[in-house]
This record gives sequence, C-alpha cells and structure tokens, in this order.
Amino acid sequence: QYGGFEIRATLSSGVATFPENGKKGTELIALADLAMYQAKSDGRNCVVISQTKNS
Repeated sequence: QYGGFEIRATLSSGVATFPENGKKGTELIALADLAMYQAKSDGRNCVVISQTKNS
C-alpha cells in the first residue's frame, strides 16, 4: 500500500541471450522485444525466453 491506496504491479518480460540469440545489441533488443510481446499475448504476467538461434 502507498498513501492508503493498494498498488498492484504486473510484469511481462522478454529475454534474449548473448551469444545464443545474437551477437549485436540491436539483434538482442529486437528479439527480446518480440519475446515480450509474445508474453503479453500469452496472457501477461509471464516471462518468455527467445527461442530464435543466431545464424
């Protein structure tokens, strides 16, 4: 509680790892962003780890 109000926070997160998913920061951010939107699509309040492999 804060100031007499109940505050509820939730999290949807996407994860991309180096070097499995990419070697450049821009690649990792793009894949983590896609994974985050997948987490939101899956019903929110979860973490999705990118399954895309670096080629």
